[in-house]
Amino acid sequence: MRFSVSTRYDFRSGSQRAAAGRKQLVSSVPAHSYKLVLYCTDPAWVPSEPGLVEACLRDEGVIAERFEFEATTHYLCGERFLDAVMFLGCSPAVSLQPPIAFDSAEALDPSRFCNVRFRQHECVTMLAYEIHNLAPRCPSCRSNYDEWRALVAAWRDDPGSATWNCPSCAAAGAIEQLYWRHATAFGRFFVEIWAIHPHEAVPSERLLHALEDCSALPWDYCYTAS
Repeated sequence: MRFSVSTRYDFRSGSQRAAAGRKQLVSSVPAHSYKLVLYCTDPAWVPSEPGLVEACLRDEGVIAERFEFEATTHYLCGERFLDAVMFLGCSPAVSLQPPIAFDSAEALDPSRFCNVRFRQHECVTMLAYEIHNLAPRCPSCRSNYDEWRALVAAWRDDPGSATWNCPSCAAAGAIEQLYWRHATAFGRFFVEIWAIHPHEAVPSERLLHALEDCSALPWDYCYTAS
């Protein structure tokens, strides 16, 4: 597969772009693969038929052509990607195409430009970004739940037994019902949007509603780095 020069939206000043270019010369390969991950709030949910979520995202203009990287399927950004994924800040620089205009594994490295991948697991999986630095909150009273480390350990030993009781308001629930501040997700099916750093962008309400319509369940998002 052959790609043209990357499509890039850059609203930075000339001096900012020059500084970013000098920084890129120091390290052109990112140390992490940062992702914005969309997931169904029912952790057991998986699509009822193959291609269900793919068709939803195509209809919304989020994804376009497929490409393969290390035996997995990814999707280039669609024509309405920037309507569905809203970048924050006053000067976003967004790469929507592979940055190199020739065939190579480096050109197709999905950590270097925005693209989409679907991931489905046999059992419920926990995704976390810097989980050791946060305390989730009770969804009822918003108090920090300080026993979360023991809760995570219990979930890893026996997911069905990982329940919590809030000491402040007596609310209770399953581990995924805590407010994890968009740093953790539980599920079997994930929509990964690559090359987005934590809190750099958020999904639009329209996109989350579209996913809810196709699954009949609410969706949320988190950030990960691998």
